[in-house]
Amino acid sequence: MTIAAAADIFRQLDREVWIVTADDGAGRRGGLLCTTVVSASIAPECPRALLTLSHLHQTWSLVRASGRFALHLVSADQVERALRFGTTSSRETDKFAGLSVVKGPSGAPRLTDAPAWIDCRVEATLPIGDRTVVLAEATDAE
Repeated sequence: MTIAAAADIFRQLDREVWIVTADDGAGRRGGLLCTTVVSASIAPECPRALLTLSHLHQTWSLVRASGRFALHLVSADQVERALRFGTTSSRETDKFAGLSVVKGPSGAPRLTDAPAWIDCRVEATLPIGDRTVVLAEATDAE
């Protein structure tokens, strides 16, 4: 087996694409595309999300500062949205410009046309090299 075979296997998976947004409470906001979001609880009364965030992204610093963020499911017809949040930096551009955005219950920017969203509160983090694993409680959703 070669490492290229592993990449081929991963390309066969059909996984959800999520946008993570956060606001530090001091006027800075950002968002990024995230494909490592999974449910971390089987108990409906305590939903949890597990995701990884790169330390290189401004969004990670916003999540770390506020302890909160919002997850937005990206639909198949929102390719442009995925590209906007996945190929530019929040340090260099306002990714929310021209989009319908409200402040979510956590204070994180909420994209109003997302097919689904989950507001989250960070419960625990685990640094793993250039990323941090984040375990978060879902505090609101629609």
